[in-house]
Amino acid sequence: LRGIWDDPAVHGCIVCASASCPNLRKEAFAGSRVREQMDDQIRSWMTNESKGLELVGKKLYLSRIFLWFGDDFGGWDGLREWLPKYLEDGEAKTRIEKNTAVVRFFDYSWEMNRFGGSNS
Repeated sequence: LRGIWDDPAVHGCIVCASASCPNLRKEAFAGSRVREQMDDQIRSWMTNESKGLELVGKKLYLSRIFLWFGDDFGGWDGLREWLPKYLEDGEAKTRIEKNTAVVRFFDYSWEMNRFGGSNS
């Protein structure tokens, strides 16, 4: 899909089902709602402080997906432009926009992802 659909959000939507991947959606993606669903999926992923994004002091922890597929996001500069539109206003968003965070990446668990009853 990455070769067909030039949208980095696909990394948060089509997942491998490992524990560190974004959570599995409780519904299928539907053509008429796919943009809305993808945006929701990325916002949900970024609010998950163990899989998406967590700010600890000046350290910004991100999913390793952003490291492994950084080119799909346009590198760090591209990610700094792409990511804030999915974040609530706050310190993490400000630090990304102003490039004042020290970026680190979460460890990655390949254990099986488990459905917890919600998209977050």
